[in-house]
Amino acid sequence: MPDESTLQQALRRFEAFLKAQKLKKTPERMAVLEAIYAHNGHIEAAKLHEVLQERHPGLSLATVYNTLELLSRAGLVLAHRFDTGKTVYEKALGRYQHDHMLCQDCGRIVEFCDPALQEIFSHIEEAYDFEVHHHALLIYVRCRKSHCPHRPSVQSTQAS
Repeated sequence: MPDESTLQQALRRFEAFLKAQKLKKTPERMAVLEAIYAHNGHIEAAKLHEVLQERHPGLSLATVYNTLELLSRAGLVLAHRFDTGKTVYEKALGRYQHDHMLCQDCGRIVEFCDPALQEIFSHIEEAYDFEVHHHALLIYVRCRKSHCPHRPSVQSTQAS
């Protein structure tokens, strides 16, 4: 379950956004918001739709996509389109600052946080008289493990 204060903050912001855009506050939209804030990490729209189907069987995949777009515009969800060809989403409130590594072998996304990067940003701000508003860092990696359990070929071999 998401942190109640973070969820409540997100709900209030989304309601204000919908009102400003003259859009309706629907139970389906609120369910999508609650589901993404209950999830830790990245999730694809189709997977989020699967999760929502348990409680909201009539909810369409189109509604999930449309709501994710609204949540993104409201600053409540971050959309990442890594080189996997699929967009993944994560909550924007109540999360720690992190960056991403994308494994070129299996497509696994790994989040990491390194305080040394903050030092670099502070140096950049001072040297160029800017303030870093936000950043996106994606590092492409390859697994050093010859039998990485995340590689599709290893998983299919193990399943046999």
